[in-house]
Amino acid sequence: CGGQDGVRRVLDILKRELVYDMACCGLTSIDQINKDILYKH
Repeated sequence: CGGQDGVRRVLDILKRELVYDMACCGLTSIDQINKDILYKH
């Protein structure tokens, strides 16, 4: 399954997705994420 390198790749993907989604919402810091930004899908 990739071991440590596989885990690193997964975490890198999640980080890129979080940074992208934050940018789409106009956010520059995790501290800016609050319940007003989040919604149930």
